[in-house]
Amino acid sequence: MDGYTDGHGNGNSVSLIDTSILSSIETSVENKANEDIASLTESSFTSISESTNLENSLTVRNDKETYCSNLYKTLFNKKSTETEAEPLSITVKALFGYAKQDEVLNEPVKRKRMIHRRRLNTRPIDDCSSPEKYDVANFVPGYGLVNGWFWHTYYDGYDGAILEERAILFQAMEHYETIQNDPTFGHYLKDEDPMTLPTFGEQVIVKGCDASQLAVGDVFAVQGGVSTLILEITSPRRPMYTIDLRHGSPRGLKGMKRYTMTNSLGGWFTRVLVAGELRDDMTLVRTKHPNPKYTLTYLSKVLYSEGNSTQLARCLPHWERSKQELIDLTEIPQLARYQWRTEALKILDKIKHQEQRIMEQQKHFSLYSFHKSLLQQINFFIGTNQHPTLLIKGLYGRVPNEGTDSKKKKMMRRRLRTRPLDDLSSSTKDDDYETAMFVPCRGLVGQWFYHDWYEGGIMEDRAMLFQSMENYNVISKHKTFGKFVDNENIINSPTFGEQVLVEGCNTFELAVGDLFVVDGSKLVVEITSPRLPCCAVDFRHGSPKGMKGMKRYTMTNALAGWFTRVIQSGELREGMRFVRIKHPNPKWTLNYLCKVLYSEGNKRQMFMAKPHWVRSKKELIQLTKIPQLARYEWKVEAEKLLLAMDD
Repeated sequence: MDGYTDGHGNGNSVSLIDTSILSSIETSVENKANEDIASLTESSFTSISESTNLENSLTVRNDKETYCSNLYKTLFNKKSTETEAEPLSITVKALFGYAKQDEVLNEPVKRKRMIHRRRLNTRPIDDCSSPEKYDVANFVPGYGLVNGWFWHTYYDGYDGAILEERAILFQAMEHYETIQNDPTFGHYLKDEDPMTLPTFGEQVIVKGCDASQLAVGDVFAVQGGVSTLILEITSPRRPMYTIDLRHGSPRGLKGMKRYTMTNSLGGWFTRVLVAGELRDDMTLVRTKHPNPKYTLTYLSKVLYSEGNSTQLARCLPHWERSKQELIDLTEIPQLARYQWRTEALKILDKIKHQEQRIMEQQKHFSLYSFHKSLLQQINFFIGTNQHPTLLIKGLYGRVPNEGTDSKKKKMMRRRLRTRPLDDLSSSTKDDDYETAMFVPCRGLVGQWFYHDWYEGGIMEDRAMLFQSMENYNVISKHKTFGKFVDNENIINSPTFGEQVLVEGCNTFELAVGDLFVVDGSKLVVEITSPRLPCCAVDFRHGSPKGMKGMKRYTMTNALAGWFTRVIQSGELREGMRFVRIKHPNPKWTLNYLCKVLYSEGNKRQMFMAKPHWVRSKKELIQLTKIPQLARYEWKVEAEKLLLAMDD
């Protein structure tokens, strides 16, 4: 019986892999066979299994081509009630094994020693000569390339040693071409020859597809029946830091790792369903395409490329879309667990935990009964002057800190162009407008702001930052501070970093716990605290620091805006109105809170913006027990002051 070569040999016959692995391969062939084979009749499957015993299928036999041809015809000609896969054929251009240590050390360029590969010299398809002088690339279920070891198939401590879902790493010539044509990253491949020494550590380079055409669950077989190999795509390849080192690019957001991850150009993993051989110029044909939505490009985008700059730089998984879409992702049976399904499930658990926290915090009010009486409440409160109605004057997203005026780089905002309320024309394209959707815990979808993220976590009680035209008017009329906003276009470029600019109230009328609904939207928000301004407020307005600065003035008078949590998701547009439906803590207005906790101490405390308390202990206890009060900068600080009193 002929043997096969090792992953880095020169074509000499060697012993087969361990008998323990061999004994499991036959079971794997049956258990991991794709649904095409499983749908054959029991008698047909038995005959296939008998004719593909390990010794005969994994060695070069004279009648192998005949058998493979018959199997290929059976797989491709059988009738199926499932939707047919979109035609897609990809050609194997090169196969690679793990390089020997001496080959790595002989490489003159140090960075090229990383994820080093040696091209396998496989027997040409039309060559009928003796196979001994060629390398044989056999792939088996649960292991990948026979007698080859690769970093991606093994992960210590993760559900066992070998990750069968990452048995083979593929890369496409189209991906290399995309990188080479990129004006920023193309020069990193200038002196590279992927066909001789690939730069992404792949075992197989193919031509004829890119990541946007491939989806998780796609099944491929070898055209013409020249091999029994059947593969299933499990996930995009999430590049690691060695990609930056290998290509000599910088790390972080401007590196090759981040670029290839964002655009799904790092390759893809497959599991082996049925063992078989690959050679150069063989053609793989897609036989199943069960999840057309979940392309490799889509997966890389939604799980690793839509977060804030911190998450993107650290390559942390994140989610900016709907909960249902995340649930659908976790239920794809073919999706790889490592780095994909497991991470998606972790995010889903966090979302469920956050939802539970909101429900516990707001257990005193029922959304069901609220919706039932919403219309009556709106009609009542709109006609009552005691309850403020806030008109939305502007909605804003974050922009990069770019521009010629250095002070205006701080807290820069871009006005969102939302659809006008009176635009009912069906001819207007949605693409002409932007959608300002706000969700619980996160705030404005697709945006990141300094105020909603602190020390690795999202602060749900600071999801939205509001500011009012009345606050701007008070500042503009002040004899000392008015000059700092005189030349500002507040509507188009607000100066306090807010996302929502409203008209119709001041901080004497708003209190912690006030609940607002929106006329024409499902959005429900709850006020949690005044905004405690930071030093960027002085810098943005060009005012002095300390007691005579804009920060101190707006803090003392509660003029820097206020934070809310989102109770229920909904969209906002300019011209919509917020209507207050609950006012549970009328004493604890925003102005009063700023006064008692940050504006009644000695000059040193006020200068350093430290919290302090000069009133009764009983009143401080009342403050700490307000359930709606934000923890950061408010409840936590009040609890510290109370603890200091007890000591």
